[in-house]
This record gives sequence, structure tokens and C-alpha cells, in this order.
Amino acid sequence: MNDDFLSKRVVADFCAAFRKNPRIDEFGFVYCPEKTVNKSPVTVEGNKLGVETWCLKIVSPFIHRQLLSQRHGKDKSKLQEYSKVALLLNPECSTFWNIRKELFQRKYFTALTELKFTNIILTCHPKSPETYVHKRWIVRHAFTKQAEGNVDNRIVDTDEQTQTALDTEMEGSRVAASGYPSNYNAWSHRIWTVKALARCSAEVLESELENTKSWVRQHVSDHSGLQYRQFLLSEHRQKCLLEEHLLKEFQFLDDLLISYPGHEALWNHRRALYHLAVQSQEGLGHQTEELSTENASVKSSLTGLEDPIEPLGAGSLVEENKSHTGEGEGVRLTSINEMVNPLLEKKRALAILEETSTSDSKIQERHYKLYIQWLDRFKT
Repeated sequence: MNDDFLSKRVVADFCAAFRKNPRIDEFGFVYCPEKTVNKSPVTVEGNKLGVETWCLKIVSPFIHRQLLSQRHGKDKSKLQEYSKVALLLNPECSTFWNIRKELFQRKYFTALTELKFTNIILTCHPKSPETYVHKRWIVRHAFTKQAEGNVDNRIVDTDEQTQTALDTEMEGSRVAASGYPSNYNAWSHRIWTVKALARCSAEVLESELENTKSWVRQHVSDHSGLQYRQFLLSEHRQKCLLEEHLLKEFQFLDDLLISYPGHEALWNHRRALYHLAVQSQEGLGHQTEELSTENASVKSSLTGLEDPIEPLGAGSLVEENKSHTGEGEGVRLTSINEMVNPLLEKKRALAILEETSTSDSKIQERHYKLYIQWLDRFKT
């Protein structure tokens, strides 16, 4: 079969799949190095779209030639179809994205439609930098005000559509973050979205802190997801809510460290929270004179902790601080002064270590010792 004829059929099958099922939400490659049966390489299962890999070396060069030859033609309908397929196969070509920008400006599709399409691309290419750049371009031109004299680019101007765009971007970044570990690009785009579409509103910040809890529980080794939560907390500083949310976050982290011991990302997150708490106390003008009294009250129970390399004994600290339910949940925090007190923080860290099961104790103890050393070097 002629390669160009085959390529046209594949493009037509892609377009037909999207027309028949506009709810397609995922794309992927079906590994098949050689053609085995006489049927279309494009397959659809439910809302999932796939293409067999044997046809890529034929289809990709053909689509590239067609896009370049038809880019400045009068008929843009074919250009829209070819660019869609081209980006599903290879989203790292800036020329393809520039063609989509030109089509968007000519109103061949809406901003929400394009954002949903880019989400499909991210299911197969979760770290694609060009895809995130295009997303931001669409948001800037459709949902955020441009400089004076350029307001015609503001194609969308309703709160409902902006909220829909925000939800679309949050879902897209969540799927992309789950598709690749420590996906810095996805989380960075999520931060940018919160700033651009939500203006870091208190409602969205609180909602995101709650919504990402389940994701963090399932990805306790993912540094990027935890850094996103640090961003959300830091934005609360301007809204006088940081202390309340830091208390909740410390308790949430205590539970994670006990349930999933030995994960470096969680201990790094604890360092960041402690640092943020200290900065918050200084910024909010809290009085620190009472710290000396608190230090004296707990110093006797922390004898030997100044040198974290010393062996750890079976502590009675945990037994004293277990909840009434019988589950170990560390030392409960009641104020930001307790949070930034280094001796109390050592006591909380020891309580977490004592809750660790025997099989995980060595790894957890190593992270604990490094954390204590960091606390000793930390200058408040």
C-alpha cells in the first residue's frame, strides 16, 4: 500500500475517533513493531485512544510535510486535523504548536477545547515542556487580561468558564503528575495555574491543600508534590492563615512518617515546614520569651538527644503522647511557639521514630538522626 495513502487513512481514523467519541480522555502507544493484521492501527477502547507503533515511521514524516505545505493555504480544516495528530505523536515540535496558536486566533476551536486536548497529550507525554508552554499561552490569551490596547485577545470573560478552565488544568496536572514520578513540569504548571487563574485566593489554596492530601498519601516519595503543598502554605502568609494550616500540616506529616517510614521526601518536607514556621513567627511578630521556659520543661526528657548519633533507647515519650484511641500520632501541637521550639521538635521527631516498626527502624533512624543534626545547625 502506498505510504501516503496509508498515512491519510490513519489521520482520517484519528479524526473519526474524536468525532464519534468526544469524551476521549487518554492516548497511548500500542507496542507493535510489525504490522500483523490488515486493519487500522488506530484503536479505541471506551474513552481511550491508541495507535500501533509500526505506523509511526510512515505517518510522522507525511504529517510533517502536509503541515508545512498547507500552513499558509486557504483551507485550514485539514491543517487542524493534521496538527492534532502530529502533536499526539510528537508534542515537542514548536512549529506544530505555532500552527495551533494560529488556528486558535482564527477561532477554529475554543480555549477550553484546546486545554482539554492538551490534557490528552499529557496522558502519553506527561513531562512535555512544549505542551505546558502552549497551555500557558492559551490561558493568557483567553482568561487573563492583556495589556491595554490588546483586549481583543480576551476571548473568554465569564467566571464560569474561568472556573471550568481551572478545573481542567488541575485535573490535567494531576494526571500528568501521576504518570511520571517527581514531575516537576506538572507541579510547576499547577503552581502557575493557581496564580494565574485563581489569583491565589484563600478558598482555592485551602481546597488544594485538602484535595492533594490523597495524592500525597499515594506518592510519599514524590518531592515535587510536597513542594507544591509548601507553596500553598507559603501563600497563606499574606492571609493570616499560615499558623492554622501549618499546625494541620505538621499533624498530617506526623501521620505519614509513622505510616510510611523511611522516605526522605517526607523528612525534607518536615525541614521546609519547620523553616516556614520560623519565618512565620518572625513575620507575625510572635513573642519568643516563653521559649526558654518551654525548653527547661522538656530538657530533662531529651537528655542525650543533642548528639543524634548516640543509640536510641526505648522511649516513654511515645507512650505519654499517644491519643486516647491507642494509635501513636506523635506530640500534638497547639501553637506556633511549640512548633518552632527545637527541643519540642526533637521530642516530636523521637516520638515518630519510636512508632516505627522494627523492619523499617534502621532507615527511619538514619533520617531521624540527619534531621536532628539539621535542627542543631538551624539558626532561629
